[in-house]
Amino acid sequence: MTDKAPALTSDQIDELLLSARYGDLEDLESTLAPLLSSASSASSVLASIKNESANTLLHYACANGHLNVVTYLLPHSDLTLLLAQNESGNTPLHWAALNGHLDTVKALVAHIEKLEASHPQEAKKLNLIFHPKSSAQPEQPNEAHEGDENDGSERKLWDVRNSAGRGPMSEAQMREQEAIVKFLLERMIDGPEGSNLTPAEPLPSSNTTATSEVEDKTQNLSLNN
Repeated sequence: MTDKAPALTSDQIDELLLSARYGDLEDLESTLAPLLSSASSASSVLASIKNESANTLLHYACANGHLNVVTYLLPHSDLTLLLAQNESGNTPLHWAALNGHLDTVKALVAHIEKLEASHPQEAKKLNLIFHPKSSAQPEQPNEAHEGDENDGSERKLWDVRNSAGRGPMSEAQMREQEAIVKFLLERMIDGPEGSNLTPAEPLPSSNTTATSEVEDKTQNLSLNN
């Protein structure tokens, strides 16, 4: 296997992005399969496939709810790629949530939580980047101590803020995607999927203010992303 991601032409990248956008798994797989199998890091290959707005294959597949494409890409995606932000700060989860693709949202959150559990050190570093502590002297990444479970804020790792300061749940609420809001709120409260805990507070009413209030109560919010 090669150490670096294979170089792709701009035309190839455009074609791959279109395949993800329209859910053409057959074309996508025929091009990606040899690239992913020959590279030392499949995730680095996928990370190199993005447009000028930093939208990745996952962004387009998630935005349009192409669960078959998302399911194909997830095993080749690391946490950094799953949480990749475009020029507006939106992650693939933002786009899946605001467009109401519940199954895609569930798949993304489940995979992020799975990788977070299996790669705790990587998750800790990303938590410090996306969710710094709200304190006068926030701890720097190189000052993190192994075993310190309180590094970063208590926000869920997938609950990244975009440039407007909104997380995936707020974006879903603005589009009145109540099933998405309910699911994400339960994940915030219950913990990893499969927990037997029940929500500790009622679901928010159908307005953005209510959602923001709930988010503020469940995390240390920092809008300086």
